[in-house]
Amino acid sequence: IMAARQLLDAKHNEEAVAHLEQVLRRYPGSDELGSALEYARQQLAVEESERRRAEEAERRRRAWIDSEITVTRQWMEAKQPERAVTSLQQALNQYPESEELKSQLDSALRRLELERVEREHAEQEAQRRREEIDRQISIGHELLDAGKNDHAVLTLEKAVLQFPESKELRSQFELAKQRFTDEEREKQRVAEEQRRKRNEIDGALRSARQFLESKQTDRAVTALEQAYLKYPDSAELE
Repeated sequence: IMAARQLLDAKHNEEAVAHLEQVLRRYPGSDELGSALEYARQQLAVEESERRRAEEAERRRRAWIDSEITVTRQWMEAKQPERAVTSLQQALNQYPESEELKSQLDSALRRLELERVEREHAEQEAQRRREEIDRQISIGHELLDAGKNDHAVLTLEKAVLQFPESKELRSQFELAKQRFTDEEREKQRVAEEQRRKRNEIDGALRSARQFLESKQTDRAVTALEQAYLKYPDSAELE
C-alpha cells in the first residue's frame, strides 16, 4: 500500500493500479488493499478524463490555428497582407504562445513592408515619368512655336517610343506630324509656283528676243509689259 501511495503521489496512477491488482491477487481478502485499489482506479479514471479533455482542447486549438493560417495565406496570395496581419494579430491575442502564428505574422509583416516599399518606388517612377512626359511636351511646343516642325517630329517620336502610354504625348506628336506635312506641302507649292514663274518669265524673254530679232519691237515691248504686270518683282523683265 505504501508503494502504491508513492506511485499515486507521483501521478503514476496506471502503475499504482497495476501494482495493487498484483498484490490483491496475492491477498484477495484484504479490504484495505481493495479500498486502495478502488481509489487508485478512481485517480486513473480522473487522469484519463483530464488527458482526453486536454487532447480535445489541443485538437480544437490546433484546428483553429490551422484554419487561421489557411485564411491568412489566402490573404497573402490575394496580395492583401494588411488583412493577413490584422487576422494574425487577433489570432495571437487568443493563442500568444503559438510559434506558428508568430512566424506567419513575421512573414506577413515583411510582405507588407515590401509592398509598401514597392508601392513607393512605383509612385516615384510614375511621378518621374509624368514629369519627363510634361518636359517632352513642353519641348515639342517650343519647337513648333519656333517653326522647327521637323525637329519637333523627331523629338516627339522618340518620346512616344519611350512613353507609349501617354495620350497627350501622342496627340502632340500627331500635331507635329500634321504641321510638318503642311509645311512640306507649302514648300512644294511655293517651289512649283517659282518654277512656273521662272518658265513664264523665260518664255516672255525668249519671245521678246525673237520679236526683236524679227524687227517687231512693238510686239516685244507688249510681251515684256504683259509679263512685267504679272511679275513686277522681276529684275530681268524690268
